[in-house]
Order: sequence, then C-alpha cells, then structure tokens
Amino acid sequence: NAEPDEPDKKLIAFVVVDLGQRIGQLSQALEVAAPFLNRLEDPAGFSFTEACVDANRLDLLEQFARENDDILSMATVLLTRKAD
Repeated sequence: NAEPDEPDKKLIAFVVVDLGQRIGQLSQALEVAAPFLNRLEDPAGFSFTEACVDANRLDLLEQFARENDDILSMATVLLTRKAD
C-alpha cells in the first residue's frame, strides 16, 4: 500500500476542494487540502488565495502566507479584513 507521491497528493487535494465547492463545504475542504495547495496560484485556474477568500477562511490564508513569506497573500488578508 504505497503512499501517493507529491503530484498525486496535489491532485487528490484539488479533487477534495472541487468536491467541497460542489457540496457547499469549501471551508472544510480547504482545511484538509491547504498543506498541498497553499502555493497554487494559477490565473487561468485554481487560486488558493481566491478559494480562501470565497470560503471566508482568511485564517488559513494568513497561516500559509506567514509560513511561505507570501507578501501578496498577507496583503490580501489585511485588505479583506479591513474591508469587512
């Protein structure tokens, strides 16, 4: 019973997020998938930042922005919170 490799883990995480969106459970899906998708920002496809904002999971976005020294994601967190 082999452990999935990194590309497979990302694919599985993406499927979990997609399913979460479809059934209205995006917040929970992001929590599970975040470790594998937190650096994924594709302007033509999936954006971890956009998914976190849509799911109101700024806590997850902030956590991974800090871990990855991601200034743009951190700015998104701060600006989104200020707008609320």
